[in-house]
Amino acid sequence: MVKTISEEGAVSRFIISPNCSLTRGQTGLFLAGISLFSLLVALRFYLLGAWVVLPITALELLVLGVSLRMFLRSASQVEILTMDHQEVSLQRRGGGEEGEWRFQTYWLRVMLDKDYKSWYPSRLVLSSHGRAVEIGAFLTEEDREALAEDIGQRLHDYNKLQPAC
Repeated sequence: MVKTISEEGAVSRFIISPNCSLTRGQTGLFLAGISLFSLLVALRFYLLGAWVVLPITALELLVLGVSLRMFLRSASQVEILTMDHQEVSLQRRGGGEEGEWRFQTYWLRVMLDKDYKSWYPSRLVLSSHGRAVEIGAFLTEEDREALAEDIGQRLHDYNKLQPAC
């Protein structure tokens, strides 16, 4: 999901985040509901003499809990791309990888690298002076293409305002 914020036409800000279907609270309710139902079924089998069902159910719920935690961690990732006529900065927060990159607007290249076999999703890469960083890896193909076009258009507009060096 990409949110575009323009401030007075001079500064553009893109907030890029994954499209998340569940909030943290909804995920907790989902896990509690699944756990309650599974434990009731396992308890019934335990009372009928099939005691091995209870530890297996506990293991399944542990795996589900860890998976949901990993989902929430990756869903909390956000990238903030701020552009003006002199500098483009990218801040990445959450999801285990944090960092900040700065590029000069005039020298920045936006590349949408597509797989020639169309097996893999494209990569949206910002590069300048031998440094490159991928953005929007979690976006859909259509969102990534639209973002590349929008960033490229804004860079073109900013570079028209600057005299060539």
